[in-house]
Amino acid sequence: MGDSPLAAALMTYRRDAGVDPGFRAGQPLRSQGRAATEVSGMAGLLEVLVWWTLLTGLWLVLISRVEPLEIVVGGSVALLCSVAARAARRAVTHR
Repeated sequence: MGDSPLAAALMTYRRDAGVDPGFRAGQPLRSQGRAATEVSGMAGLLEVLVWWTLLTGLWLVLISRVEPLEIVVGGSVALLCSVAARAARRAVTHR
């Protein structure tokens, strides 16, 4: 890239984010292997499942009457919020 401050900042970001320092635009990143991707995917699924369980449980505790429609609505919204919570955590921790 060059010796500009922007180039240095991009290289620092790539290093901290775990991106291959040999990265060049238009080239695919080197993979860390299928096993790392599978573990990361399972951890993400588990995190979303835990968030969904906690948020759905909280919803059911806070509503006045537990009816089938309330369970469906609460579970659906809890799923959206659990995915958003995972995305927010990943954005903050740069993972």
